[in-house]
Amino acid sequence: MSSVITQNEIKSRQVDLHLTGMTCSSCVSTIENALNKVPGVKGVVNLAMESAHVIAPTNISEQDLITAVSKVGYKASAFKGERESFEKSNRLGVRVFLTLLLTAPVILISMFDSWHEQIDKQLSNSLDQVNNLFNNLGISLVIGYPIAPITTWLLIGLSVPVVIILAWPIHRAAVKNLKNPTMDTLVSLGSLIALGWSIYSAATYQVDSKVMPLIYVEVSSVVVLFVMLGRYLEYRAKRKAKSALSHLFKLAATQVQVKRSDRNEMIPIDQLLVGDIFIVKPGEVIATDGQVISGFSTINNAFLTGEVIPVEISVNSLVYAGAINNNGNLVVKALRIGSDTELARITRMVLAAQIEKAPAQQLADRISRVFVPVVLILAIATFLTWYLTGTEIALSITTAVSVLVIACPCALGLATPIALLVASGKAAKSGIVIRSPRSIEKVVGITDAVLIKLGRSQVGKWFYMRWF
Repeated sequence: MSSVITQNEIKSRQVDLHLTGMTCSSCVSTIENALNKVPGVKGVVNLAMESAHVIAPTNISEQDLITAVSKVGYKASAFKGERESFEKSNRLGVRVFLTLLLTAPVILISMFDSWHEQIDKQLSNSLDQVNNLFNNLGISLVIGYPIAPITTWLLIGLSVPVVIILAWPIHRAAVKNLKNPTMDTLVSLGSLIALGWSIYSAATYQVDSKVMPLIYVEVSSVVVLFVMLGRYLEYRAKRKAKSALSHLFKLAATQVQVKRSDRNEMIPIDQLLVGDIFIVKPGEVIATDGQVISGFSTINNAFLTGEVIPVEISVNSLVYAGAINNNGNLVVKALRIGSDTELARITRMVLAAQIEKAPAQQLADRISRVFVPVVLILAIATFLTWYLTGTEIALSITTAVSVLVIACPCALGLATPIALLVASGKAAKSGIVIRSPRSIEKVVGITDAVLIKLGRSQVGKWFYMRWF
């Protein structure tokens, strides 16, 4: 019996991971399931923050968690600092611009049939000029006219780079998630099927055919364009929401002037040790939690207490990382450093509140788990129903592709976490730390509030302004 270890006796720790490759709530569910399959691990993934908050036993290393995420097709790395979330950059904007540059002509040419004859004539003349150039140069190469209208191949030629090259990240994500279909699966299948059928229709076109080749390249290109544009706007929304918290993280000093036996030395903050003596000059941010051993000044603790009136400090007074020294030189002994400071604790609380899921978000995730498989089944059923009832295969494929491309659970999975991210970020900017997103949902039903002031009032009087 003594060898049996109860759950309460197992020591655990908190691990934060930075994730890449997520595109929708189905991705969130896949990563959470992978993490929770590790013995003793409980993980919560936030799509908006692109991070995972994991409670794991001490015998489970960060690498074990990263490996579990990698096995399901995503990338994870250790969250080394809060600044990491705010320094991410990508080239999605350039990709969107190139996609728009190639897709715009496809849309315009497809919309105006009257343009086709003129474009065919101009392209035919250009082809003749190229053949004449080859002949004058003595090159025995003749480019023949395609059987299908040249405009058709022009549209296909413009769409291929969009669907195959620029949309490659979407196809790659779809392949990685074959066992757990995501929104990328729908977009990838829809765009590739539409492009593939267009190429087949143009390649098998006969001159004596009474109808023009049925091509849907504008569908594949436009779907990719709008998906990528949506992700670009989504990325900007997440960056804007996160920026509300950036001021809190910027309070942390990056360097500190420490006092050595014979000199003062400027060192990076991560090299500061407990017991080191450091100097804080007027206007500087206090580097870490400590105790004043020399000097007199006033400091601004608004980020911690919400009180904007400076506080007087002297020898033996406690000071906290992130506070601003208003006047007077201070000599401080470091008591807590790094993740043990009060500022780091507040930061972790805010990040944990953003990663934790509210009831509304949990419901959205549960729906998204079955949404994509159901859409795939419906698309197949749609094709079979139309085709087996005598409808032409082209129209049957078109109808099935329509089911694939219009179904997108992105808004369902992203709207709730973005809203909670903005709310907690704005609150942190106002000096309010929200420990759980559940409290945000409950605020709607509050009709009365009791405010308690601990300690002395800096102003002396309280004024009720208004209730929002």
